[in-house]
Amino acid sequence: MITYENIIDANAILPRIDIKGKRYTVVSSRIQAFRKLIPDGSISTEILSMDEDTVVMRATITDETGRVLATGTAFENKSSSFINKTSYIENCETSAVGRALGMLGIGSDESLCSAEELVNAIKNQGGADDPKVRAEILRIVGEYPERELSRKICERYKVGQISELSAEDAKRCLRDLKKTVKEFEAA
Repeated sequence: MITYENIIDANAILPRIDIKGKRYTVVSSRIQAFRKLIPDGSISTEILSMDEDTVVMRATITDETGRVLATGTAFENKSSSFINKTSYIENCETSAVGRALGMLGIGSDESLCSAEELVNAIKNQGGADDPKVRAEILRIVGEYPERELSRKICERYKVGQISELSAEDAKRCLRDLKKTVKEFEAA
């Protein structure tokens, strides 16, 4: 049987990642903690609604007797990120599981949302995200492959790929790229 004290002990040793000054526990670590706390417990997911662009899922956490301990619900839009273009269903399932485990108290002593949800929220704080900005960056990068612009942009903005730029960084990057291209072509 799981107790509040067991959850507190598990949270004390869970690894955290730092995202813009906030500490979060990734879903995989929450799952590992759950498996240690309730080895015969269960995590199940179900699609509540889905169409070609969106999905809503619920995760249910049960103990070894089948008693529901917590649930979590998540929504994903296929067009919300580069990764979601091919994996919006998988991301939704992971978010729902993370939220359910968070509702149970695992990994939520400092925050409830998943790292992915936090990153998306931070990216969108700068206002509406315009996909045309990233498309223009990719067009320019494609015109000068020998200059390794994509790698340099990712290093400068500390992202894995251009699609991960925040709305604000994408606008700044495009402005700088256009200026650099003008200087390059004028030389």
